[in-house]
Amino acid sequence: MSAADFYDDLDAAFAHAWQQLARAVADRRHGFRVIQLATTAADGTPRVRSVVLRAVTAGQLQFHTDSRSAKLTEIAAQPRVALHAYDARDKLQLRLLGSASRHDQDDRRAAAWAATQEMSRVCYRIQPAPGTPIANPHAVTHAMPQADPDPGYRNFTVVSVTVDRLEWLYLAAAGHRRARWQRCAGGDDWSGHWLAP
Repeated sequence: MSAADFYDDLDAAFAHAWQQLARAVADRRHGFRVIQLATTAADGTPRVRSVVLRAVTAGQLQFHTDSRSAKLTEIAAQPRVALHAYDARDKLQLRLLGSASRHDQDDRRAAAWAATQEMSRVCYRIQPAPGTPIANPHAVTHAMPQADPDPGYRNFTVVSVTVDRLEWLYLAAAGHRRARWQRCAGGDDWSGHWLAP
């Protein structure tokens, strides 16, 4: 889809946003491949970190994380999260709001693990847990108990975010375009409108 297709077309802009998110799952070089996730810490302060976009389906985004990470504690206490994506090549910014949920005891987790490359699985074997203070960088190990038939799987979690608001900003020399869509209550329909950029 070219910029001309969505520049002045609200429906096409919405479709373009989701197409670009889906494209980033398969294209490691896409600007939306690594997105920023914001959660709320127990003390009420915001926490932002980068996550790799792993799946996009019907208004939902998915990423993987270590089950021992602080973001899961934050999501459990406050599932409302914000996501930010920016593609410098296409000059497109997305801001998304939604509710996050973890999947660490279901088929979604097993399927995601099966699709994960060995070099990525190593990240889930790290000891001690992510964010633990250590004396020096050499204090980290990738050892797991030998009885573990699938090292790292116990620490692997899938997080999905059901998006209920999407804000789109397209930066163009001819004039920027900005729009926002909100999911309609109780369904998969969306309502959108243009915003002043």
